Amino acid sequence: VCPATVMRQWVKEFHAWWPPLRITLLHSSGSRGDSLPSALRTATTKGHVIVTSYGHLQHPEIGRKILQGDYAAVILDEGHKIRNPLTDISI
Repeated sequence: VCPATVMRQWVKEFHAWWPPLRITLLHSSGSRGDSLPSALRTATTKGHVIVTSYGHLQHPEIGRKILQGDYAAVILDEGHKIRNPLTDISI
């Protein structure tokens, strides 16, 4: 999870770090053509990476579906955004 402005950079870094790794970019301006449930299922069952933005995660419908996934790890870029437990993104 990262700011929308650096999502493409994260994808580039993952490809540089491990080229065979599949990356699913979940963002309104660059999401895969698959349906959201299909994209999430593919990423979580095959051990791939999902890159999304804090804003996308806050979307009521989309965020709820993303949060229902079973993930091995979640990495928060700019993690200070969730430092305050009372902010919308932290909740």
